[in-house]
Amino acid sequence: MREFKRWAVFLFPMLAFAQFACESRTPSELAQEQFPEVSGFLSPIDLLTPGGLAEIAPDDLAAEINDLSTFEHDTPEAGEDDCFDKLYDKGLIAAAGTTLTVDYKVDSAEFTKCLNESFADDDSEAKILFVDGKVRFFAKIVALKSDLTKFNGMTFGKFSEDHLASDLPYNDDRASLVVNTEMTYTLQVKSAEGSFQVDARSVSATSKPDVSGCEIVKKDDINTFGPCSEFDVTKYSNFQKQGSIELDEADYENKYFRADYENLTGSKGKPFYASGKMSFVLNNWKGEMTYNGPEEKPTWKASGKVAGETVERAGEFTPAEE
Repeated sequence: MREFKRWAVFLFPMLAFAQFACESRTPSELAQEQFPEVSGFLSPIDLLTPGGLAEIAPDDLAAEINDLSTFEHDTPEAGEDDCFDKLYDKGLIAAAGTTLTVDYKVDSAEFTKCLNESFADDDSEAKILFVDGKVRFFAKIVALKSDLTKFNGMTFGKFSEDHLASDLPYNDDRASLVVNTEMTYTLQVKSAEGSFQVDARSVSATSKPDVSGCEIVKKDDINTFGPCSEFDVTKYSNFQKQGSIELDEADYENKYFRADYENLTGSKGKPFYASGKMSFVLNNWKGEMTYNGPEEKPTWKASGKVAGETVERAGEFTPAEE
């Protein structure tokens, strides 16, 4: 269900903004300045590993990793014209002084409509229906010195469209960023053989594990990220099944992803980070992604418990197509 992850598109404009909100300063000046404090609406409990995780088979691991946009550095193109993009374009920015915030609860009926439209072309015999979909998106940047008031009242779509393409002349060398998203929905599937229904809650965060803000520094026109973590946690509940409908229950087992990084070096307009590493946990696997250049595919290695045995895998990260 990669379509659901399209809501992560909220994150990338904010990261891009934070990257541009920094101007190079000397090491002594950097040492004297602290990162501003910032936090979101999620708690550390929301980001803990849930029980009942789906077990990812070794042969499926590469595809699962390639589906994770966290490992990419480039930002999505602004101005895409689909149902989800039109919704996020309506979010308004609140900005005053050195603080910029987006706190947007998407209209439930409109979001549910988008979910159902994303599966309208599904050619399976079963009918898929989403009910009562809800999304809250929160992002906050606190810069050290830039006056961000000029962005107050701007739609998030307009901000993304106007300010992703160029380096903006902000006067900060560092900023703190936190992004939280919470999505809930009920999924119903019906066929001639029967039906099933399940509730889902998915939360994602870009923050430190204690939900405080990530750190971004710019020096010599290059951004360095971290310490920071990325979380994506999905929990299913209230599973109900009637009749003999066939389904892969592994698709509805809990999912957990976490990536941690520090001193991750960015690149300008390139698909990958220039250097650094991300350690990650993906359900029953633990691994590390290593960046070897902004245009060279990063490499990963991981080990996991599968059927009680420790298994190792390695490969190159090749981003999945939308």
